[in-house]
Amino acid sequence: MFRKGFLGCAAAVAFGFFTVGCNLPHDGAIHVDHVVQPGPSETEKHDAVSMRAELAKHRQEQIARLEQYAAAGKFPRNRVSPTLINVMRDDEGRLCAVANLIHLDGGDAAIDAAVKQNNFMKIAEQKEGAIHDWVMTSGLTAEEIAFIQAPYMPAEPSADFQKLEVERLQAHFKVAIRMLKDKSEQSLDLAVARLADMKSDKALANTQFATPPGV
Repeated sequence: MFRKGFLGCAAAVAFGFFTVGCNLPHDGAIHVDHVVQPGPSETEKHDAVSMRAELAKHRQEQIARLEQYAAAGKFPRNRVSPTLINVMRDDEGRLCAVANLIHLDGGDAAIDAAVKQNNFMKIAEQKEGAIHDWVMTSGLTAEEIAFIQAPYMPAEPSADFQKLEVERLQAHFKVAIRMLKDKSEQSLDLAVARLADMKSDKALANTQFATPPGV
């Protein structure tokens, strides 16, 4: 669903072959000191560079989309809680900022499932599933996504209230966009490392024996 190529290319980035480091003391005995993991191969380096370039391109798309979303001012309304709360999609179909980014990446099915499960979820805190995979491949870090997903004030039947709420959220997104632009290099480094770790974990899970050898 979300740039599926990512979910296969990074296992090599995260894996290396392990060798045992040994010392040969004067008594001639071999003592195993520690396990040494060699540096990444040229292929792994190339994969990491390609992954970073793809995430960087996607990140720029996300920033541009967020700018357009903020300028449009069509934000969900919180008609379900008397306090601040996240609303992925309101009863008129308006999407929160992050759900809108998922939608623009072709993730409508993931949004529908998430709304049915918990329309007030904090997207950055999801640990598995399609929404989590989108976070990992979005070009943004979980911390940035958590900041972008601003909660909404309780809606009041007043035009003045709606105007003030739009202004509040537009000011919030202005800060978020400036942060995304300023932190791109550090955030991309972190996103690449986390994506490689996730793919490494999935690759390991796929290699587990259904029945232990010898049983």
